[in-house]
Amino acid sequence: MQLAFEQDQLRRADERIALATARIARQTELVRTLTREGRDATEAQRLLSLLRVTLDTMMGYRGVVVEHIIRLERRRCESD
Repeated sequence: MQLAFEQDQLRRADERIALATARIARQTELVRTLTREGRDATEAQRLLSLLRVTLDTMMGYRGVVVEHIIRLERRRCESD
């Protein structure tokens, strides 16, 4: 049961990472557009930086979940 929960967490993390990656791509394009048009891109750049930090955090969480899954699978194999 714990393994199924962690696998679900991994699936959700992957979905969130995909969405965050798409948001970063859109925000990057917005920053480029604003800059190209000579407009103030300060706030858009600030948001882009926050999105990247958030993605890094998500990736870190994903890594923790993967490590936990590996430990659970090892325990299951050892008990079989």
